[in-house]
Amino acid sequence: VKGADNVMLERADEKTTDSNELNGHLTAYSTHGLRTLVVGQRTIPADEFKKFKEEYEKASTTVGDQRKVLLEQVAEKIEVGIQVLGVTAIEDKLQEDVAKTISNLAEAGIKLWVLTGDKVETAINIGYSCKVLVPGMKVIKIAETEPEKINLRLENLCRQIRNIKEGLGDEHTEITRVQLESLGLVITGKALKHIMSNDLVKALLLELGMACKVVIGCRVSPLQKAMVVEMVRFGIKPEPITLAIGDGANDVTMIQKAHVGVGISGNEGQQAANVSDFSISRFKYLQKLLLVHGRWNYRRMCKVITYTFYKNFCITLTLLYYSAFTGFSGTSLYDSWVYVSFNVHTMLPICAIGCLDQDVRASTMEMFPALYMTGRLNLDLNTKIIVQYILLAIMHSLIVVFWPYFSYFGLDQDDLGGLGVFGTLVFSCLFFTVSYRVMLITITWTEITAIVMFLSFFFYFVFLVVYGVWLGLSWTFFWVPYKMMGSWIFWVVLFTVPSTALYIDFVIMWISREFFPTIIDYGIEADYVIHKNAKKNLIMQSLAEQVRVDATHFDRDVKEAHINDFEMARISEANSGDGMPRKISAKGFAFSHPEEMPPNLHRAMTTHTITELDKQDSEVNIESDKKGADADESTSTDTKVVKVAVKTHGDTKLHKNRPLDRSSWCGKFLQQDLPRLQKPLTPCLTMSILAFVGCALILLGGLVVMGSSDASYQMIQYDGDSQNYKTLGYKVNYQDCSLAAARNQTYRTCNLTMTLEEDMDSPVFVHYGLSSFYQNFQKYITSYTQDQLDGTTASPDSTTCTSYDSVPNSDDKFLPCGLYPNSFFNDTFRLIEPAGVTLNENDIAWDVDKKYRFKNPPGYPGICQNGYQCLYQTYPGIVSEQDGVQDERFMVWMRPAALATFMKKYARIDKDLKKGTTLTFEVTARFVVETFKGGKALILTQDSWIGGKNTFMGVGMLVMGGLTLFTTLLMLIKQLLYPRTIGTTDVLEEADFEENVAGGRVHRAKDTPEISAKPSSNVIEVKEKDGL
Repeated sequence: VKGADNVMLERADEKTTDSNELNGHLTAYSTHGLRTLVVGQRTIPADEFKKFKEEYEKASTTVGDQRKVLLEQVAEKIEVGIQVLGVTAIEDKLQEDVAKTISNLAEAGIKLWVLTGDKVETAINIGYSCKVLVPGMKVIKIAETEPEKINLRLENLCRQIRNIKEGLGDEHTEITRVQLESLGLVITGKALKHIMSNDLVKALLLELGMACKVVIGCRVSPLQKAMVVEMVRFGIKPEPITLAIGDGANDVTMIQKAHVGVGISGNEGQQAANVSDFSISRFKYLQKLLLVHGRWNYRRMCKVITYTFYKNFCITLTLLYYSAFTGFSGTSLYDSWVYVSFNVHTMLPICAIGCLDQDVRASTMEMFPALYMTGRLNLDLNTKIIVQYILLAIMHSLIVVFWPYFSYFGLDQDDLGGLGVFGTLVFSCLFFTVSYRVMLITITWTEITAIVMFLSFFFYFVFLVVYGVWLGLSWTFFWVPYKMMGSWIFWVVLFTVPSTALYIDFVIMWISREFFPTIIDYGIEADYVIHKNAKKNLIMQSLAEQVRVDATHFDRDVKEAHINDFEMARISEANSGDGMPRKISAKGFAFSHPEEMPPNLHRAMTTHTITELDKQDSEVNIESDKKGADADESTSTDTKVVKVAVKTHGDTKLHKNRPLDRSSWCGKFLQQDLPRLQKPLTPCLTMSILAFVGCALILLGGLVVMGSSDASYQMIQYDGDSQNYKTLGYKVNYQDCSLAAARNQTYRTCNLTMTLEEDMDSPVFVHYGLSSFYQNFQKYITSYTQDQLDGTTASPDSTTCTSYDSVPNSDDKFLPCGLYPNSFFNDTFRLIEPAGVTLNENDIAWDVDKKYRFKNPPGYPGICQNGYQCLYQTYPGIVSEQDGVQDERFMVWMRPAALATFMKKYARIDKDLKKGTTLTFEVTARFVVETFKGGKALILTQDSWIGGKNTFMGVGMLVMGGLTLFTTLLMLIKQLLYPRTIGTTDVLEEADFEENVAGGRVHRAKDTPEISAKPSSNVIEVKEKDGL
């Protein structure tokens, strides 16, 4: 039997064991860093073994929690009186780069708890060798075995730490103020056994452990390892993220208890790797797993979460704002299919970020482990970040809604003021704004990122184009995208909205990076500067080119030779006593890092040189190379080397156990090493983009103002409160033609006179306007039946006609039914003067409405005399019997307006009208507005290339462009007077700067050294400035 000395000596026979001498040897071995075991034996009498076997079988078949306890009790009975045979001491050499890995993890701010079964001396020695413990560190040892002494020791240590933190004196104490900055704790398994049984003592151990840089547990059992992990995980508030790493079966429970378990697959077996979350083959790979991939994935995940929250908050807020314009009736601003497609259109770009984005390269992250602090301190996802994204979503959603709102008058004048067009315009602005935002937070631009971004925009427009002509899918959305995208004002607004959002974001980011930079900003800029210099290094480029050429030639040679497999062996004629070659097979290697290929295998793969093989395995063709043989004999007289080419037919299996070739696209993708464009938002780039945006806004704003000057309108309000239009900024000429509150029972005929204030070129459109009329009210807008309007049937099975279903005092039914079609605007206009000028009431509706959307039902107009009151009967003299629902003024009415104040086309004048011309209209007023306190108006408009009159929006764009250029000028002045050198690494290289990044902020030194990279050695060269 073998085991640790603390366990074996307790069970040893005291008569045959000299404990003092044995402990002396063990201590001496441990001091030299050797791992020790005690070996013993015991002869068990037959009757004792028989009794043990019966008790063991009984305990092993017990069901329940007592099984483990009973097994331990049975084992305790037989594990006594052991005769010690001796001790073993072996050197357990560390893997390569263990010390460097641990040092980098500590620099990243990760607390290290080392739990081992070694003796105290061995653990301390190994701790120094692997840099867990460093010279100058105050090491506290807790090796007491009595509970009272352990409690007293922990209380004293914790009291001293509290006093130092509170600013009290540290005289005559075990720990001084200076030592508190670098504490290490070593504790034995016996002490842990008592501590784990007392919650109050556990709290003291945690308090002490939190003050230490490292904690080492010695002679710790597998169960105690799991208990320590559980204690740290649940005993510290807020709960820390714990990671447990081990390579043996005794680490399994510990790995399972931690948040993240990492198993090392090696000589200790696969038990740890099998139960772990991640499996690695070398301890040094933990650095890349945590500091590189862990940080990358943390930042990616945070970006995905915050961006998803932001964009959904934006679209929800736009609906909230619009509800105020619909009487809070719940009308959606967006078509239902358009609305549900939002997350589909915005899905691909953020997925690309979640898979490929890298704020800094892997080499930079390994160079500056302190960058890992961003995840450890939750700098990318915390309450502050969430609040910032809420405020950002509020600002962006306001921009998205109110720029189209300011353009509404021009849209309405151009017959684009319907809910479908306005809602899709707002949705398009929202989509472009959130897409711009995802481009802004993208740091690594690869070909995949660019393609995904392009596809997102492409599929969005494809969706609009296809959905806009699919009449069976949406009757109300039919042809809306085509009318919208055919208007210049749509494209102008589509550029203005993201540009305004960009201005706000860039200003905020510039202020943040110039005056309140974070460690993330320093890392991104340092990465850019280092690799920018690396690209300029001609030596590195020539080496890379040589490697690429060699790899290409080698790959071609392999394919041409059809090499299926090979082995390398060197036969030493003088030293090989058994005459058998020592073989090294390529099958025996599986690399996670191809650049670390074993030398002999690398030599075999690059020279194709192998020794004699067993000719029975395959047909070979051996060609001796005299020059090569002579060269080999000149260097080694006892080694015979020949070249063998194994000819086979079929696929090559040379690379079957190697990772995907990094030179291929798939290899680069899987290795996260695709060609990239990675440039931070430097002050120069920020100013360049803002200058471009400012100039573009001024240019477009000027075009909009000039285009609006070519458009004109003139209005006469003839019913309702005159303030209804004046408060909205309209120029109003009021002439009274009000109507008493009654429906189709009274009417009033008036003459309205209008003198033109400017020339109007044909066609001049005549509109009627309504104010405070919520045509977008939810119950109103849905009070109709589509089947009656598209000619499907006259009697649909529908419950949407909640009012105006049946004719009062009659058995007839309205056709079409519902409040919406039966509240048709029925005022009429007739142009009396000037002579020879008439109103053309044709071609005022959308062409597609008459061709595809509106059709009279089967049996029309015969059914109008048999149980139905048709539209021409409801509005006699206004709608003709021949037209029915295909009356163009009715079709215009059935395109609901997006806002409560709107205009709709009534007719057009096909002659040019000169300034000063007096027009006299005869108005027959029938439509009642007193019930909803609205107003009616007669409006004449002339459109321009930009559509309607959008002077207000054009002026707003000029102001926004001027503000952008002025802000750029201020940035330029600041950069000239107080320049900031990007790529500063002094903060990243500080050993202890956690206090400076509380809340994510760090403070930059006034003098910043210039840096340049030496990629071949991954060393940063710092040039001194002014004696710095």
